[in-house]
Amino acid sequence: MAGTTNRTEFILGDFCKYGDGGTDIKPLSYLYTNQIYQLSEHLEVIPEIMNRQPSPDIFSLPVSDQEFFFRTPFDKLDYLLYAWEHNVPANEVAAVLDLSEDAVKRAYNDFTSKYKATAHLREMAYTLEL
Repeated sequence: MAGTTNRTEFILGDFCKYGDGGTDIKPLSYLYTNQIYQLSEHLEVIPEIMNRQPSPDIFSLPVSDQEFFFRTPFDKLDYLLYAWEHNVPANEVAAVLDLSEDAVKRAYNDFTSKYKATAHLREMAYTLEL
């Protein structure tokens, strides 16, 4: 079974290990969210799918992934995550993305915390050898 977890979700742990993450392959896990949208446009995915707001679908009231998990505007999230992964200094990122250096540092700290807290989601299941 192929999964739909993208790099942004995979790195930050926005998936359930034996739920939407319980797949045989994750072909999209090396593409950031904005790259998925670019690919979708190229493939002419229908507007009803393209325009649907990402949602964890775990509350009875509407809530977006941005509000629930990422806490960062989607138009900046992938750029911040890429910069965090590649150790780009916060002051350089702040200048490019028109954010305060403190905002970039908060995002970096949030990414680090989520990455560490969800490390077990990215690991194979342990087994006992007999």
